[in-house]
Amino acid sequence: MSKIEFNNIPILPLKNIIITPKSIVPIVVGREFSIKAVEKALLNDENKSIFIISQKNLDEDNINTNNLEKFGVYATIIQVLKTEKGTIKLLIEGQKRAELISCEE
Repeated sequence: MSKIEFNNIPILPLKNIIITPKSIVPIVVGREFSIKAVEKALLNDENKSIFIISQKNLDEDNINTNNLEKFGVYATIIQVLKTEKGTIKLLIEGQKRAELISCEE
């Protein structure tokens, strides 16, 4: 399996959903750090790339490598809709399976 290194990609931890490569999935983002990750992906990358990973403890809002699964998916944001409630509705397309090596705030 070939390795490609992705640096400085925003991390979007999700609860109760798994995104796989080649899948197109609608999700709703509402937590402040998740909204910031989406905004960073939209501003900093012409491909609108984001790293999506499952959160281990669903009751925990403190996100660090101990609370995230080891593998996730490198994905592209296809569509964005900001709602009046302050949440963001996204259409995401999974691109490649990826391993989380480290994360920074």
